[in-house]
Amino acid sequence: MASRRLRQLRLSTIILFVLPVAILVLYPRVAEQGYLTYTLIVILAYSIIGFYYNVLLGNVGIPFLGPMVPYAVGGYTAGYLSLNGYNPLIGIVVGSFFAAGSGFAFSLLSNRVRGLYMALYSLVITLFFHQLIVRSDIPALFHIFVGAIGQNNIPDITLGGFRWRLGDGVAYYYLGILLFVGSAIFLKILLDSRFGVAFKAVRDAEVYAASLGIGIFRVKVIAFLVSSFFIGLSGGFLTIFYQAIGPDILETSNMLLFFSMVVF
Repeated sequence: MASRRLRQLRLSTIILFVLPVAILVLYPRVAEQGYLTYTLIVILAYSIIGFYYNVLLGNVGIPFLGPMVPYAVGGYTAGYLSLNGYNPLIGIVVGSFFAAGSGFAFSLLSNRVRGLYMALYSLVITLFFHQLIVRSDIPALFHIFVGAIGQNNIPDITLGGFRWRLGDGVAYYYLGILLFVGSAIFLKILLDSRFGVAFKAVRDAEVYAASLGIGIFRVKVIAFLVSSFFIGLSGGFLTIFYQAIGPDILETSNMLLFFSMVVF
Protein backbone atom coordinates (compact mmCIF):
# COMPACT_ATOMS: atom_id res chain seq x y z
CA MET A 1 0.00 0.00 0.00
CA ALA A 2 2.80 2.37 0.96
CA SER A 3 4.76 1.55 -2.20
CA ARG A 4 1.67 2.23 -4.31
CA ARG A 5 1.25 5.66 -2.72
CA LEU A 6 4.93 6.33 -3.32
CA ARG A 7 4.55 5.48 -7.01
CA GLN A 8 1.50 7.74 -7.24
CA LEU A 9 3.46 10.54 -5.58
CA ARG A 10 6.31 10.12 -8.04
CA LEU A 11 3.90 10.09 -10.96
CA SER A 12 2.17 13.27 -9.75
CA THR A 13 5.57 14.93 -9.30
CA ILE A 14 6.49 14.08 -12.87
CA ILE A 15 3.17 15.33 -14.23
CA LEU A 16 3.08 18.56 -12.22
CA PHE A 17 6.73 19.59 -12.38
CA VAL A 18 9.07 17.56 -14.56
CA LEU A 19 6.80 17.30 -17.60
CA PRO A 20 6.02 21.05 -17.91
CA VAL A 21 9.70 21.90 -17.46
CA ALA A 22 10.66 19.33 -20.10
CA ILE A 23 8.15 20.83 -22.53
CA LEU A 24 9.54 24.31 -21.91
CA VAL A 25 13.11 23.11 -22.41
CA LEU A 26 12.35 21.23 -25.62
CA TYR A 27 10.07 23.90 -27.08
CA PRO A 28 12.75 25.85 -29.03
CA ARG A 29 13.86 22.62 -30.69
CA VAL A 30 10.49 21.88 -32.24
CA ALA A 31 8.86 25.29 -32.72
CA GLU A 32 9.57 28.30 -34.88
CA GLN A 33 11.59 31.02 -33.21
CA GLY A 34 10.51 34.62 -32.92
CA TYR A 35 7.57 36.36 -31.34
CA LEU A 36 6.30 33.40 -29.30
CA THR A 37 9.74 32.77 -27.83
CA TYR A 38 9.99 36.43 -26.81
CA THR A 39 6.52 36.26 -25.28
CA LEU A 40 7.43 33.17 -23.25
CA ILE A 41 10.54 34.95 -21.93
CA VAL A 42 8.37 37.79 -20.62
CA ILE A 43 5.86 35.32 -19.15
CA LEU A 44 8.64 33.51 -17.26
CA ALA A 45 9.99 36.77 -15.84
CA TYR A 46 6.57 38.09 -14.89
CA SER A 47 5.72 34.77 -13.25
CA ILE A 48 8.67 35.28 -10.91
CA ILE A 49 7.35 38.74 -10.09
CA GLY A 50 3.92 37.28 -9.37
CA PHE A 51 5.38 34.55 -7.14
CA TYR A 52 7.26 36.94 -4.93
CA TYR A 53 4.84 39.85 -4.95
CA ASN A 54 2.34 37.33 -3.59
CA VAL A 55 4.71 36.68 -0.68
CA LEU A 56 3.95 40.20 0.52
CA LEU A 57 0.30 40.48 -0.50
CA GLY A 58 -0.88 36.93 0.11
CA ASN A 59 1.48 35.15 2.48
CA VAL A 60 2.28 38.00 4.89
CA GLY A 61 -0.75 40.17 4.16
CA ILE A 62 1.06 43.48 3.62
CA PRO A 63 -0.91 45.82 1.30
CA PHE A 64 2.18 46.88 -0.62
CA LEU A 65 1.68 48.90 -3.81
CA GLY A 66 5.30 49.53 -4.71
CA PRO A 67 6.64 46.41 -6.48
CA MET A 68 7.74 48.59 -9.39
CA VAL A 69 10.46 50.15 -7.20
CA PRO A 70 12.57 46.99 -6.69
CA TYR A 71 11.92 46.13 -10.36
CA ALA A 72 13.22 49.54 -11.43
CA VAL A 73 16.17 49.42 -9.02
CA GLY A 74 17.20 46.01 -10.32
CA GLY A 75 16.70 47.04 -13.93
CA TYR A 76 18.44 50.40 -13.77
CA THR A 77 21.38 48.93 -11.83
CA ALA A 78 21.84 46.12 -14.34
CA GLY A 79 21.58 48.58 -17.22
CA TYR A 80 23.96 51.11 -15.71
CA LEU A 81 26.65 48.53 -14.96
CA SER A 82 26.29 46.96 -18.41
CA LEU A 83 26.60 50.35 -20.11
CA ASN A 84 29.78 50.97 -18.14
CA GLY A 85 31.59 47.85 -19.25
CA TYR A 86 30.52 45.22 -16.72
CA ASN A 87 29.17 41.84 -17.72
CA PRO A 88 25.35 42.09 -17.83
CA LEU A 89 25.11 38.90 -15.73
CA ILE A 90 27.03 40.69 -12.98
CA GLY A 91 24.70 43.66 -13.41
CA ILE A 92 21.65 41.44 -12.94
CA VAL A 93 23.03 39.92 -9.73
CA VAL A 94 24.17 43.27 -8.29
CA GLY A 95 20.85 44.83 -9.26
CA SER A 96 19.01 42.11 -7.35
CA PHE A 97 20.88 42.96 -4.17
CA PHE A 98 20.23 46.68 -4.65
CA ALA A 99 16.56 45.84 -5.14
CA ALA A 100 16.64 43.90 -1.87
CA GLY A 101 18.01 47.06 -0.28
CA SER A 102 15.00 49.02 -1.51
CA GLY A 103 12.81 46.29 -0.03
CA PHE A 104 14.55 46.73 3.31
CA ALA A 105 13.69 50.44 3.21
CA PHE A 106 10.03 49.55 2.64
CA SER A 107 10.18 47.06 5.54
CA LEU A 108 11.16 49.91 7.85
CA LEU A 109 8.05 51.74 6.68
CA SER A 110 5.88 48.67 7.29
CA ASN A 111 6.97 48.66 10.92
CA ARG A 112 5.46 52.12 11.33
CA VAL A 113 2.29 52.04 9.23
CA ARG A 114 -0.21 49.32 8.42
CA GLY A 115 -3.27 48.62 6.34
CA LEU A 116 -4.48 51.35 4.01
CA TYR A 117 -1.71 53.69 5.15
CA MET A 118 0.94 51.21 4.03
CA ALA A 119 -0.70 50.99 0.62
CA LEU A 120 -0.85 54.77 0.27
CA TYR A 121 2.69 55.41 1.51
CA SER A 122 4.20 52.77 -0.77
CA LEU A 123 2.33 54.18 -3.76
CA VAL A 124 3.38 57.75 -2.95
CA ILE A 125 7.03 56.71 -2.59
CA THR A 126 6.83 54.98 -5.96
CA LEU A 127 5.44 58.11 -7.62
CA PHE A 128 8.11 60.22 -5.91
CA PHE A 129 10.82 57.89 -7.19
CA HIS A 130 9.36 58.23 -10.68
CA GLN A 131 9.53 62.02 -10.49
CA LEU A 132 13.08 61.81 -9.15
CA ILE A 133 14.55 59.72 -11.96
CA VAL A 134 13.05 61.81 -14.77
CA ARG A 135 14.85 64.92 -13.53
CA SER A 136 17.37 66.17 -16.08
CA ASP A 137 18.53 69.18 -14.06
CA ILE A 138 20.46 67.08 -11.53
CA PRO A 139 23.62 65.79 -13.27
CA ALA A 140 24.26 62.87 -10.91
CA LEU A 141 20.74 61.50 -11.37
CA PHE A 142 20.73 62.10 -15.12
CA HIS A 143 24.05 60.28 -15.45
CA ILE A 144 22.51 57.14 -13.93
CA PHE A 145 18.89 57.23 -15.08
CA VAL A 146 19.17 59.34 -18.29
CA GLY A 147 16.02 61.26 -17.39
CA ALA A 148 12.76 60.69 -19.23
CA ILE A 149 14.59 59.00 -22.11
CA GLY A 150 15.80 56.11 -19.98
CA GLN A 151 18.71 53.78 -20.61
CA ASN A 152 18.99 52.48 -24.17
CA ASN A 153 21.32 50.32 -26.26
CA ILE A 154 22.25 48.21 -23.25
CA PRO A 155 24.78 45.53 -24.32
CA ASP A 156 23.75 41.91 -24.73
CA ILE A 157 25.16 39.18 -22.53
CA THR A 158 28.35 37.74 -24.00
CA LEU A 159 30.21 34.66 -22.79
CA GLY A 160 33.36 33.55 -24.53
CA GLY A 161 32.58 35.74 -27.52
CA PHE A 162 29.10 34.24 -27.89
CA ARG A 163 26.41 36.91 -28.21
CA TRP A 164 23.23 35.75 -26.53
CA ARG A 165 20.51 37.31 -28.64
CA LEU A 166 21.44 36.05 -32.11
CA GLY A 167 18.07 37.17 -33.47
CA ASP A 168 15.86 34.59 -31.78
CA GLY A 169 16.43 35.00 -28.03
CA VAL A 170 16.80 31.25 -27.36
CA ALA A 171 19.70 31.77 -24.92
CA TYR A 172 17.60 34.26 -22.96
CA TYR A 173 14.74 31.80 -23.06
CA TYR A 174 16.83 29.10 -21.37
CA LEU A 175 18.16 31.61 -18.85
CA GLY A 176 14.55 32.57 -18.12
CA ILE A 177 13.66 28.91 -17.51
CA LEU A 178 16.64 28.57 -15.16
CA LEU A 179 15.60 31.64 -13.17
CA PHE A 180 11.96 30.55 -13.13
CA VAL A 181 12.66 27.02 -11.89
CA GLY A 182 15.25 28.19 -9.36
CA SER A 183 12.96 30.87 -7.94
CA ALA A 184 10.01 28.44 -7.76
CA ILE A 185 12.07 25.85 -5.88
CA PHE A 186 13.40 28.48 -3.48
CA LEU A 187 9.89 29.78 -2.85
CA LYS A 188 8.62 26.27 -2.15
CA ILE A 189 11.42 25.68 0.37
CA LEU A 190 10.81 29.08 1.99
CA LEU A 191 7.06 28.61 2.43
CA ASP A 192 7.49 25.08 3.79
CA SER A 193 10.02 26.29 6.36
CA ARG A 194 9.35 27.93 9.71
CA PHE A 195 9.47 31.29 7.94
CA GLY A 196 6.47 30.29 5.86
CA VAL A 197 4.57 29.39 9.02
CA ALA A 198 5.56 32.74 10.53
CA PHE A 199 4.37 34.55 7.39
CA LYS A 200 0.90 33.04 7.73
CA ALA A 201 0.79 33.69 11.47
CA VAL A 202 1.55 37.39 10.94
CA ARG A 203 -1.04 37.58 8.18
CA ASP A 204 -3.85 35.89 10.13
CA ALA A 205 -3.28 37.28 13.63
CA GLU A 206 -0.37 39.67 14.05
CA VAL A 207 -0.99 40.46 17.72
CA TYR A 208 -1.43 36.79 18.61
CA ALA A 209 1.71 35.89 16.66
CA ALA A 210 3.67 38.49 18.61
CA SER A 211 2.37 37.05 21.88
CA LEU A 212 3.77 33.67 20.83
CA GLY A 213 7.22 35.17 20.45
CA ILE A 214 7.28 35.60 16.67
CA GLY A 215 9.33 38.65 15.72
CA ILE A 216 6.87 40.62 13.60
CA PHE A 217 9.42 43.11 12.32
CA ARG A 218 11.93 40.37 11.48
CA VAL A 219 9.29 38.45 9.53
CA LYS A 220 8.39 41.55 7.51
CA VAL A 221 12.05 42.35 6.84
CA ILE A 222 12.67 38.83 5.53
CA ALA A 223 9.54 38.98 3.38
CA PHE A 224 10.52 42.31 1.85
CA LEU A 225 14.15 41.30 1.30
CA VAL A 226 13.30 38.03 -0.43
CA SER A 227 10.42 39.47 -2.44
CA SER A 228 12.35 42.53 -3.60
CA PHE A 229 15.43 40.47 -4.48
CA PHE A 230 13.55 38.27 -6.91
CA ILE A 231 11.44 41.10 -8.33
CA GLY A 232 14.70 42.98 -8.93
CA LEU A 233 16.16 39.85 -10.50
CA SER A 234 13.31 39.81 -13.01
CA GLY A 235 13.72 43.54 -13.58
CA GLY A 236 17.41 43.17 -14.34
CA PHE A 237 16.84 40.16 -16.57
CA LEU A 238 14.15 41.88 -18.65
CA THR A 239 16.19 45.08 -18.87
CA ILE A 240 19.11 43.21 -20.40
CA PHE A 241 16.73 41.28 -22.65
CA TYR A 242 14.95 44.45 -23.84
CA GLN A 243 18.27 46.35 -23.92
CA ALA A 244 16.41 49.30 -22.44
CA ILE A 245 14.54 50.56 -19.39
CA GLY A 246 12.70 53.82 -18.80
CA PRO A 247 10.75 55.63 -16.08
CA ASP A 248 7.46 54.33 -17.51
CA ILE A 249 8.01 51.13 -15.51
CA LEU A 250 7.11 53.16 -12.41
CA GLU A 251 3.77 54.33 -13.74
CA THR A 252 0.57 53.33 -11.94
CA SER A 253 -0.54 51.15 -14.85
CA ASN A 254 2.34 48.77 -14.18
CA MET A 255 1.45 48.64 -10.49
CA LEU A 256 -2.07 47.62 -11.50
CA LEU A 257 -0.61 44.98 -13.83
CA PHE A 258 1.54 43.46 -11.07
CA PHE A 259 -1.33 43.69 -8.61
CA SER A 260 -3.77 41.98 -10.98
CA MET A 261 -1.31 39.13 -11.59
CA VAL A 262 -1.48 38.28 -7.89
CA VAL A 263 -5.11 39.07 -7.07
CA PHE A 264 -6.71 37.58 -10.19
